[in-house]
Amino acid sequence: MEWILDEKTKLHYRLDAENMIVTEAEYTDSKLEIPKEKEGKTVTGIGKKAFFGCQIRTLVLPSGITDIEDWAFAGCRRLEEIWLPDGIEHLGKEIFLKDSNLKRIIIYRREEKNLTDGLLKYDGAAAVLLAHAVTKMKSYALFFPLKPGSRSWYEKWDEICEQFLSEPDDTGFSPILAGGEEDYITNENDVSYYCHMRRMEKAELAYERLRYPAFLAEEKKEIYRKYLRCHNYGDQSREAWEFLKQSGQKQSEYMEVFADSGCVTLENKDALIRDLKENDTELKAFLLRFRSGENEDIFTKLLNEVDGL
Repeated sequence: MEWILDEKTKLHYRLDAENMIVTEAEYTDSKLEIPKEKEGKTVTGIGKKAFFGCQIRTLVLPSGITDIEDWAFAGCRRLEEIWLPDGIEHLGKEIFLKDSNLKRIIIYRREEKNLTDGLLKYDGAAAVLLAHAVTKMKSYALFFPLKPGSRSWYEKWDEICEQFLSEPDDTGFSPILAGGEEDYITNENDVSYYCHMRRMEKAELAYERLRYPAFLAEEKKEIYRKYLRCHNYGDQSREAWEFLKQSGQKQSEYMEVFADSGCVTLENKDALIRDLKENDTELKAFLLRFRSGENEDIFTKLLNEVDGL
């Protein structure tokens, strides 16, 4: 066994027989593409906790990778995008634990070249939904053997998500026990806060699946729409509405999903507008347009009925 440090990338390697394993990363830049070979040996694995706590944002693994060990990328709170080759044979435990900012997990074909130069075609929706499966539903069942983007893959995603939506909101809650009484007065030890955040995650999943409706049958769409309607403004829990207000750059797309799901009605739309803050201008404008459009449709219908007399 031999240990090697790459001074350029600050990656540490372990040479096992004919294979190179990445064991530690000191890389501090925002983007890294791990080389396919090191000293003539194929890089085939990522070791346990190899990238633990790294500040990297984009990481590209080479096509020779077949094994990723436990917690390989855990604690990478800035990691937004990772590229993995298809056909990985082994994934360790919770390789993306606490990677709360992960937005895309891209699975590419091993024969592809120039991975990040914009020429590679991949299923962008599947990349987003796979990241959600890992970070929110804590499921790694979608990596293999199913092909990301296939009908069977989306059906499996829906199966896992439906189960997640149906779970009690306090599932997994475990207070952090410490020495003093003051340690219990925190969000981490507040079951109500925990349940609220779980419902926020569930609302986001519903929004995202309706935003990316590939192979989504109408009866499945209704499951996600119903979740949004049941957690709307005016309900005891209103996370679908609260998430929409906080959704930032995606808000315009989520607005359409919110309205299409039947969350804006004659009875609640004025209350929705009143609940907004002064800086919620885009959402307020959308609701006003929605109201104007609805009134216009009714007026047009009345005119048509008069013309028909």
